Amino acid sequence: MSDIFKFWSRIKRGSPIHPDDAEVFGRLGAEKHGFDLRCLPAAFGGPLKTAKVVLLFASPGLSSQLDLSDANTNEGKDYYMRRWKGREPFRDEGDGSKWLRSIVKRFGDYDDIRHSLAVLNIGA
Repeated sequence: MSDIFKFWSRIKRGSPIHPDDAEVFGRLGAEKHGFDLRCLPAAFGGPLKTAKVVLLFASPGLSSQLDLSDANTNEGKDYYMRRWKGREPFRDEGDGSKWLRSIVKRFGDYDDIRHSLAVLNIGA
């Protein structure tokens, strides 16, 4: 079994495609794969390595201008590099945060939960 954190450690900072997926993306072309390559892959969010609860979802989708901004700013690229290591809590900002708050509100206070819950996406 492959370690998800080793897998994501091989992606280059700011890359919209993991190197293991580059051949497939190149072969398919943008019109067939449907992924927005202006964004960085959101394979998972939250502290997946230490999370007490992991929610499984199909695909994160494009949530906001923040997704586009992350791929083009040093702050966003750095956040994703930390995120792919599996210990980064969820952010407080953006549409993704609003969506997550609506999902986890039944579990407790978001500020507490964002440090102990993770989301794993089948389709990054």
